[in-house]
Amino acid sequence: MGNRIVAAEPKDFGVPLTPPEPLDVFAVTLSFGQGGGAQLTDDPATFEKLILNVQRAGYNTIGCAYRDYRLELCRKHNFKLMIDVLAGGDESRMDIRRPEQREKLQKLCEKLQNDKAVWGYCLSNDRLDRFAPGGADNVNECLALLRTWDPIHPVWIGEKSFAALQAVQGTAGVLACADVNGQGNNLTSLTEGFALCQSRVDNLGRSIDSEPDIRRTLQKINASLAHGMKAMIWQGEGAVDPKSGALDEQHRHLSVHREIAKLYHELGEIDRPQAVYSTPTTRTWDDREKPRDVPRPLTPFPATCWAQVIGGEVLVGFFKYDSGFDAVFVANHSARQPQKVTMEVKSAGSAAPRVEIFNRKTGQWDRLSVAGNKFSFELQPGAGELLRLLGVTSD
Repeated sequence: MGNRIVAAEPKDFGVPLTPPEPLDVFAVTLSFGQGGGAQLTDDPATFEKLILNVQRAGYNTIGCAYRDYRLELCRKHNFKLMIDVLAGGDESRMDIRRPEQREKLQKLCEKLQNDKAVWGYCLSNDRLDRFAPGGADNVNECLALLRTWDPIHPVWIGEKSFAALQAVQGTAGVLACADVNGQGNNLTSLTEGFALCQSRVDNLGRSIDSEPDIRRTLQKINASLAHGMKAMIWQGEGAVDPKSGALDEQHRHLSVHREIAKLYHELGEIDRPQAVYSTPTTRTWDDREKPRDVPRPLTPFPATCWAQVIGGEVLVGFFKYDSGFDAVFVANHSARQPQKVTMEVKSAGSAAPRVEIFNRKTGQWDRLSVAGNKFSFELQPGAGELLRLLGVTSD
């Protein structure tokens, strides 16, 4: 008989299972790349201008190498800093992959444990096998160090696919996947990410590549929100120049963020989704006719679900507020056509449930008319709406 190859047992690096503190802010992060971000200004006055313009563009977090002045400027302007822990090539000298640079990073992480101006740490945003020669083993070793040095803040670990992130041990805080092309690929990725995060008590993140078609970008973002996305990093060309801090008022990112920015606070208030269901669809995201079915691999509404969609082709994530409200996030499957969505819910008593829809223009809640436990609302192309409900039998 030939020699039998036996796979080696995976190493256990002791990554903490206890999750970081809950994400109280939905992170919309502008990143200029990992490894030090040499193209990013290192002048404090220009960086402050950049932060102010990044806020105007709709972001609330910046991903970059750590500097004391950068953190203080974020604090001054109620902003968040996502710290690049692969920054070993510039004056930061804090690349966690290099043992000789870890002591400096450890002291920083321990100092920042309870700092509210820190969002957390960006450990990886590429394929795990390219992280270092050790691949996923090296990622887990570094993750164990970060979660031990600072058990409060989350760690972002991104990959090209959620399937590859099954190799990540313990609890990172945010597991993220790159933007993918094609509606089927996008929905498959989100379904994988939802299942992975639910099984691990992690939060879902996405790297966003903004497309020229703003409605298509919004449609992918809103589908991600229905699946529980709690943080996103915008890659590539941004609305703000990294050297001068100047804002491009015509940049398409501004149009996307203007439509959803009022939601960010509410998205930080709801927990991870309990379930995600889809209606059948008769048209593709770009309005081409298709056979009527539930897009693969999404889950159809079970007959026992307390909320049903009886009009419209949508994706629905089910959430809860700590205050006792139930919540649903309804995302349009189409980036081309508006939908009139009609839903029916099970009432907990004889009175009609209370249903409110979040007004993304005013930042307030508007009451919807409920008749026979049914209500309707308009959903624009590529859009998503957050609703909260009281008096339903959701358990």
